Amino acid sequence: MKKNIFFLGCLLFFSLFFISCFKTEFLVLVEPELLSSFDEIDTKLLEGKKIKLILEPDGEGEKTLEQKNLLGFIFQESHISDELALFEAIGFSQYKTEERKNSFVFTPAILRKELHRNWVYPSISFMEDYPSLEEIFSPRLSNGLKKARETFCWHRLNSFPSDFIALPNGKSYSGDRDYPFYESSFASLSFFTNPNKKKRESERKNSLRLEAEKMAKHIFLSCFEPIEKAAMEEAKSEKEQVLFISAVGDILLSRGVDNLLISSENPASVFTSATPILQNNDITIGNLECVLTKSNKNATKTYTFKADKKALAYLKEAGFNYLMLTNNHSYDFGEEGFKETLAALEAYEIPTSGSGLNQAEAERWYRRRIRGTEVSILSCGAYPIERSGFNGKTMSTATETRAGVLWEGDRILELVREEKKRGGFIIVNVHGGEEYVFSPSKKQKDFYHALCDAGANIVFGSHPHVLQPIETYKDALIVWSLGNFVFPGMSEMYKAEETMIVRIGLVDGKRLYYEKYPCKISGRTVSLVE
Repeated sequence: MKKNIFFLGCLLFFSLFFISCFKTEFLVLVEPELLSSFDEIDTKLLEGKKIKLILEPDGEGEKTLEQKNLLGFIFQESHISDELALFEAIGFSQYKTEERKNSFVFTPAILRKELHRNWVYPSISFMEDYPSLEEIFSPRLSNGLKKARETFCWHRLNSFPSDFIALPNGKSYSGDRDYPFYESSFASLSFFTNPNKKKRESERKNSLRLEAEKMAKHIFLSCFEPIEKAAMEEAKSEKEQVLFISAVGDILLSRGVDNLLISSENPASVFTSATPILQNNDITIGNLECVLTKSNKNATKTYTFKADKKALAYLKEAGFNYLMLTNNHSYDFGEEGFKETLAALEAYEIPTSGSGLNQAEAERWYRRRIRGTEVSILSCGAYPIERSGFNGKTMSTATETRAGVLWEGDRILELVREEKKRGGFIIVNVHGGEEYVFSPSKKQKDFYHALCDAGANIVFGSHPHVLQPIETYKDALIVWSLGNFVFPGMSEMYKAEETMIVRIGLVDGKRLYYEKYPCKISGRTVSLVE
């Protein structure tokens, strides 16, 4: 009898195993607020496949997971053609209704074990200004943003295209505990029975069937519980946290900004509502557009700027942990003022690069390893000769015997190519372009493109005092000009008080997230645009 039970159990189990266990099913978790207002959504799911997700808010096609406040759906793949696959919502954990197939009843899945999980990212083709994930499916989406809906799809990390951006789920990013998007493969245990025969089954045969089901469950759990446990541990370890890098434009501590920071002892006195965005990053980059000195020996220039070095403490508290000096004001008080500024940054432990006491120092990259990803940053000058005659290339470039900055040219490209061999994520800050011009010059384009071709992943531009576009170029991102950020005295210059924070999110060394926070300068302060 035991042999019969074992044989019947194995027969039921392995028939199920080959019929059902190797089906690929996709588990997609989404917030109710995102989908509850839609009866039907047509979009793409993974590798260009299309899904037709039918929502029944009050029907059998949903189940609320109270502990996560999420809706869950199992998608069972049904191939219609090689080009199109239809995915239908059939409920979480088990089928809700019996489905008749060839006069047999397919009962609800008794057991289901997850065999593999891949994190996936809702994404769109790169746009400088783009809607949120919730807005993408809104019927009120403006015509200018409908491109986002047209390009919306899901990508895995290992195949994420460089000209796409991932969309966070509200304020939830990859690596967060409540990040909900993943695909899974499952093994399911179900039983097929003939309802007519079941009615005529003897008590003995019914008992055998129940014993066989019990045996099948035992075998199923023995096989797949260890696999599921290992899969969940692997998925947990692969859930990469985001490395955030933000950058802003020119920061002028003169014209009373330094006094305001020092007297208030509070960075929010200047950065106001932008302060939390600046502080919530692994790296925050700014262009220090002044000299930190007490000297009165200023250069012969139209404008010369200096500030109290004690203001650096509040820049650091605001989140800035990298400041570039390769701008047209770093030599406003000559070589001595430049050296004093370098010493002040060192004293307050704020890194820089592309600047040094000699050429060898200026050529050193700033490198930082964060959660397994190495980020390399270098800055350089590329601005034109000023009306006053100040020539940054000849008057402020570092040499073997003079402190100064790196300048655009073949040597910078060589440094980028050499750094690329280390395999890190490369950022180059360039102070170049034409002032008060809203699009990049041909010279800008040629040099910034050459930097990307050499291996730069991001190029952040400054100097024009106004914003210029943000674009992707091959595998890189170029912010042509970050404009001003803190710069009193710009109220009469057209759009010179419009600014932004650009925030980039890396996952396992890949650029996935891109965010732009519009800001507005008002006198000595800057704030987010509501």
